[in-house]
Amino acid sequence: MDKRDLDNHITGNYGENQIANDRQVGGNHYQETVSGENLQHWDIAWQLDFDQFQYCITKYVFRHKQKKGLEDLKKARHHLDKYIELLESGMELEDDDDDVR
Repeated sequence: MDKRDLDNHITGNYGENQIANDRQVGGNHYQETVSGENLQHWDIAWQLDFDQFQYCITKYVFRHKQKKGLEDLKKARHHLDKYIELLESGMELEDDDDDVR
């Protein structure tokens, strides 16, 4: 990392043309490519219209090899347990019919 890159990293000044997938705050565990593309978890979740629980569960599974391993898998299981509890109790999850996608 040269001085300009370091300055931009510290100040958050990434330039007008840099997209969110080109940078990451706090690590690089989402910077892996999928089939040679810079396709990140949030791209997949957006395209598949994940709800909050689906997003969190898959986020931890997606990143576990690059970040916290077994701890991330346990976090995914914890979110899945809560998701199942809500569904079994008859709780209806919000469905964003007003989505712009």
